[in-house]
Amino acid sequence: MKQDLVHDFFEIGSKAIFLIPVILFIIMLFQILGPSKGTPQIHNSPILTPTIVPAQKTLNLQGPFICTSSSKTASWSAYIKDKKIVVISKQNNEVGNYLLDGDCGYMWKTPGLTGQKICGISSYVSIAENLLSTGIISPDSLLNSNLSSLGTSESIGEIKKLIKSCKKSSIPNKIVF
Repeated sequence: MKQDLVHDFFEIGSKAIFLIPVILFIIMLFQILGPSKGTPQIHNSPILTPTIVPAQKTLNLQGPFICTSSSKTASWSAYIKDKKIVVISKQNNEVGNYLLDGDCGYMWKTPGLTGQKICGISSYVSIAENLLSTGIISPDSLLNSNLSSLGTSESIGEIKKLIKSCKKSSIPNKIVF
């Protein structure tokens, strides 16, 4: 019973999908080839104006990339290779280490023996890749919306500065992913 209803629905839908364009084409032909009404038709040609389409930004995590930035009180280094990211921040005799590897992110400070592990990140990374590649969202809006909870606008500015400093380069062997 249910299968018959579903079958009937799709049968009618497939016929409509075929017939609607055919009917629209016939109506268009009648309008174009139909009898003229004795009034001269004026055809305005469109004026083409050049527009600049911004280049789509993509999230390239294949690398290898090295990014470095510093301020008066801190310095940051980021290394990106094969969808793995290592970020090292140095501030006031404390080194913050951040690693994104696969589905998990790791954060720890040295000197110290403990840190945090956060998993389930890969789906968010793929969503960001898709949104950036289609142009739905820009890198700046992505950073502003997602990093505003991490700190002040000054720290967000430093992260943007770090991202803009990325250069394609081989990564030293001392950096372990």
